[in-house]
Amino acid sequence: MTKIQLESKFEPEFKALVEAFRDNFAQHGETGAAIAVYQKGELVVNAYGSHQSANGIWRPADRVCTMSACKAPLAFCIHLLAERGLLNLDAYVSDYWPEFSSHGKAKIKVAHVLNHTSGVAIVDKVKAGDVFHWQTMVTALEQTKPLHQPGEKIVYHAVTYGHLLGELIRRVDGRMPTQFFQQEVAEPLDLNYTLSHFDDGHTRWVNEGKTSPKLLWFYAKVLAKLPYWKLKYFAPCGPNYSPNAQAWRHAQAPAVTGEGSALGLAKFYAMLINQGRWQQQQICQQQTVNHFITATIEGQEQTMGRQWRMASGVMLNSPEMVSFGSNPNAFGHFGMGGAVGFADPDRELAFAYVTEKYHQPNKTDKSMVGYRLERLIAALYQSS
Repeated sequence: MTKIQLESKFEPEFKALVEAFRDNFAQHGETGAAIAVYQKGELVVNAYGSHQSANGIWRPADRVCTMSACKAPLAFCIHLLAERGLLNLDAYVSDYWPEFSSHGKAKIKVAHVLNHTSGVAIVDKVKAGDVFHWQTMVTALEQTKPLHQPGEKIVYHAVTYGHLLGELIRRVDGRMPTQFFQQEVAEPLDLNYTLSHFDDGHTRWVNEGKTSPKLLWFYAKVLAKLPYWKLKYFAPCGPNYSPNAQAWRHAQAPAVTGEGSALGLAKFYAMLINQGRWQQQQICQQQTVNHFITATIEGQEQTMGRQWRMASGVMLNSPEMVSFGSNPNAFGHFGMGGAVGFADPDRELAFAYVTEKYHQPNKTDKSMVGYRLERLIAALYQSS
């Protein structure tokens, strides 16, 4: 059997977590992954490894696409703009983006987009591949009719979230969302995390399992033409809707294109539970963090039919959707495939897991994030 590569530094009380991480390689098919934990502002776990990976060994600076786990860092950018007085969360989106008001969207507020209640969870009049073309998506969103009245229902904005919030950032600040996050958050914090691909040779290819270009083509070309709204989610996506595709790697679609290391994602959450401060950098005020993580809505998410608690751009612990451990006050965001970043403010704990081998719900593991992550979170709480 090929030897497992495991590099780790950790405080002794977190031994169970690191052992669970190793077991994922030995027993549960992990091929390349990393975990990181901060507690009370100190790095207490930094572990990464590989086993029979097509990418080779995992290097300290390696990144992987985290899919929707980047939605929380994106939403945080909106809160930074609000703190600076450049927008108001209770204002209408059309106050900053006038063309958005058409087709019944005039009453949608910034806050509705942040907590997935705007009704613009799908986009009309698009074709496969449009998700990678910023202005095309923006124009299509302007022409889209919402699914429901704002604030009425929770419908996860799986694909549209990045362009909705990203265009608000661009309209208010002038920079694209990736550039804003990089300059205002990642660089001050020295985060190895970005909202879109950064070509420096450290991004690992992902194993998406049974997802194939043909299946993605079917979603975008065939299912999207049927009248049921849930089938239109992936209408703008198509065969290149994959972190391995060049179209993906050359585009900004910051609902899903974020990539980074576990260290980078965990440090982002460690900053939040440290009152918006990291070392000598005051990234935001405590009041901004409070607005970001305070519950705004709770109910059944209409796409998956699971109970969901949502703050203003970040998920609150919602075991039916994804569990962030035993504390209901924990907050964070997961990504398709199993990546996650979250914080437990009561334990002053921040955790992240990134993987190159994406989980897909199946008959033996029906969870959204997969058994590998669930084992790690259980071990994390056993340790802390």
